Amino acid sequence: LFGRNWMDVFFPQWRQFFSNNANIDEQVNSVSVQNSDQRIEEIKRDFSQVFVKDFSTPIKGFEAELVLKSDVPIFKKAYDVPYRLREKVLIYLDRLEKENVITPIEASDWASPVIVVMKKDNKIRLVIDCKVSINKVLVANAYPL
Repeated sequence: LFGRNWMDVFFPQWRQFFSNNANIDEQVNSVSVQNSDQRIEEIKRDFSQVFVKDFSTPIKGFEAELVLKSDVPIFKKAYDVPYRLREKVLIYLDRLEKENVITPIEASDWASPVIVVMKKDNKIRLVIDCKVSINKVLVANAYPL
């Protein structure tokens, strides 16, 4: 990251560059929505693998690694699901199982509670509450800037 002093050393004309761009920005009067929609469709087509909603196959070349402070498993009791949402949750979990996103298990040493969140379209989202479980023993990845 450069401050203004370093910008003056490495790029003496930087202030002029930004003042020229300001004039160009003032000349823009409108944006074509049709062109924006076309561009969005091009991006979706060119990067279709990013916009796929099929989560049954893992991301190629990606492997997650979580480093823990200790090997002691953490098991937290499930939160109560509101009665009016139980059927939606069961349907949602069945769908995830059919899509091979989740698999049923008999028992586990690790467990984190799930929170049910209502979306604007009346569908649900299940959110894992990691702050009460794995986050407590997770070694933070201090990525060097």
